[in-house]
Amino acid sequence: MHKKNIIDPQDISVVVQGAIDKNLTPQCLKSIRKHLPGAEIILSTWDGSDVSGLDYDKLVLNKDPGAYPNTTDGKRNYNLNRYLVSTQSGIKKASKKYVLKMRSDMLLTGANFLRYFNKFKHRDARYSLFKHKVLTSSLYTIEGEKGIKKERHKMHPTPYHISDWWHFGLADDIKLLFKCPIIKNFKKFAQYFKEPKYELSWLNHRLWRFPPEQYLGIELAKKKFSDLYFPDCLSYKNVDLKRSRNFIVDNFITLDYKQSQILLNKDYYLQMCKKYRKIPPHVFYTMFSFDRYKSFYYGLPNFRMFFKRLYYYYKNRNEL
Repeated sequence: MHKKNIIDPQDISVVVQGAIDKNLTPQCLKSIRKHLPGAEIILSTWDGSDVSGLDYDKLVLNKDPGAYPNTTDGKRNYNLNRYLVSTQSGIKKASKKYVLKMRSDMLLTGANFLRYFNKFKHRDARYSLFKHKVLTSSLYTIEGEKGIKKERHKMHPTPYHISDWWHFGLADDIKLLFKCPIIKNFKKFAQYFKEPKYELSWLNHRLWRFPPEQYLGIELAKKKFSDLYFPDCLSYKNVDLKRSRNFIVDNFITLDYKQSQILLNKDYYLQMCKKYRKIPPHVFYTMFSFDRYKSFYYGLPNFRMFFKRLYYYYKNRNEL
């Protein structure tokens, strides 16, 4: 590619991690070939998976570490170790200067994210960890979960909660991001709380010690802040929330779909990616949207985000 500041796809390793979906994974791989021609594709999945007919350059077959229920009703599995194993083993096979890590059910509709890699260059040594900022999704990079209806004035803080959908950066930085321990006593970690007491009552069904996104962020932040004491997700009162925000802004750039052109290709999340008003209220009001990220970066109010919030409120006022 000849445009200034645009990275050549031939310098990118794309790590596609997770279970094989017979419909979504082929679409994922085809979209990478289309929009990142010449990129190295590494498919990291599980032993015994049917990978016939799939288009990749390197295949990594991992032993499935398994999952455990992490909710009081036992219906939802906690896949943190699966996420870590498939991602870490895939990254080890990357041979290019840059790495794009993405789920096996995601879709590229373009490569616009590359245009943002060299933006927002200012760094603060108090918070900087990576050699270069890493691009990630604004969806589920959040500061907390906001209450709705009767609890609309409350918030459950979630410091260092960084989206796990996709990441793009220098290979060394992506390796550092995922340099964190696999959980040994995983069942105990997944069912850590017996009677959790969250700020928001509707969260009290969650038994995990940390959400996957927050575990990744906490382990990363520990590499910078030796004094960080955050033993579980309900211990947020021990954490400097402003430092968490500054750490995210200094080491990441959070992009909406409009900027990234990267979708989670499942109907519920697909709509969230494309339309602000489809994002649940408890996420929308605390997420690091691109406009909100810019307001943090420049330290100035962002009026576009103000009007988006007004529009969102108008469209969703019956749910709030």
